[in-house]
Amino acid sequence: MKAKYVVIPAVALLLGGLYYKTRLDNVKRLVSKIKAVPTGIRNLRFENSIFKCTIDVTLFNGSNETFNADGILSFLKRINVITQGKRIATINVNKSSLKIVPRGQFVLKDLQVEISLLETLLNISTLANIKSASDIRVEPVISILGNEQTIS
Repeated sequence: MKAKYVVIPAVALLLGGLYYKTRLDNVKRLVSKIKAVPTGIRNLRFENSIFKCTIDVTLFNGSNETFNADGILSFLKRINVITQGKRIATINVNKSSLKIVPRGQFVLKDLQVEISLLETLLNISTLANIKSASDIRVEPVISILGNEQTIS
């Protein structure tokens, strides 16, 4: 009689673990098929010694499965902004609800980029060459159960 009190929870725990392991492996596999492209850059300005601009980032799902960052197993943590091989800014996004249909796209609109005066001075020649969204590259970072994976 007491054995069922041990066996039933153990089986439930094992099945739950297998379910989440399968979901985790699926998310990791789908992350490798996502492409991120900056699709808009605007409002380039200096305010209070801080270089600011607004960008849009489009995430493309190149797989035949829906990508779902549900906030439990995975979420979009941040986006690194890179130009000429240098990381010039990091945007903290922390988006827990992200769903991209197969062969579809998801647009993150109006992401605020802020670069401090010191960073601006160190990268002034790099920043001066930014004329459009094609001059920058973005690397979203997805947190999967605490482990970060970069989409490049």
